[in-house]
Amino acid sequence: RRVLFRSARGDTRTPFLVNALENGVNIAAAAVFFPLWGVGGLAGAYSLAYVVAAVVALVVLRRSIGPVVDRAVGATLLRALAASAVAALGAWAVVELWDASVMALGAAAVVGVGLYAAAISALREPAVTELRTMVVGRRARRV
Repeated sequence: RRVLFRSARGDTRTPFLVNALENGVNIAAAAVFFPLWGVGGLAGAYSLAYVVAAVVALVVLRRSIGPVVDRAVGATLLRALAASAVAALGAWAVVELWDASVMALGAAAVVGVGLYAAAISALREPAVTELRTMVVGRRARRV
């Protein structure tokens, strides 16, 4: 008998249920947030749904295979959250200072990405150091 689809753990039911929960949270939150905040409410609903799904997935994984988030992963998560906050504040400031237009949104995206890169680098995220070493190493081999 041939199996067409199989997850790495041989369990397709659990990911389906987590995704069904995520979609339910997204729809319910959008029904509440959209009338309050318009399109921004849809973004908030989407974000909330993903956070709920991520937390549920971590709980399910922990019960299944043991601790998933160790000290190193937790530290990386905290650095990423801090850098994301810096990026979000910078992007928000651009949109607030500039008229709400496509140009403002584009500029906010560029500022947000730039600030995230600068903040995550300033927080000395090991993955950034590894990436930098890898890129420099490739450049040196080309020369």
